[in-house]
Amino acid sequence: MRDNSHTKTLTKSEMKKLFTDNQLEINVCDNITLPKKLDNWLDLTKTPEQAKVKIINFMKDEINGGKLTCFKPYIKENAIYFNHIWAVLIGTFTNSMLINQIKIFKAFL
Repeated sequence: MRDNSHTKTLTKSEMKKLFTDNQLEINVCDNITLPKKLDNWLDLTKTPEQAKVKIINFMKDEINGGKLTCFKPYIKENAIYFNHIWAVLIGTFTNSMLINQIKIFKAFL
């Protein structure tokens, strides 16, 4: 609704599977929580006004005990905030043949 460039967000489980399916050993798997002011977040992608109003109303409704949005919005400094949670995965190749191919490719650069 906010930004049509976001077609799908992978879950942490899907990201882990992507790593293991591509022979990457997961070295770090963590979350980063970033508090976001709703107005700033909506302005970041120039959210159309009609969508902006809907999103704000959904958040207000949840704050007042209504339907859950999964954003878990809250009021801070007289504004609507939510915690934007990012999954961070860092991995290394486990396939030595692939590592050697990368080393050879780098040698040609």
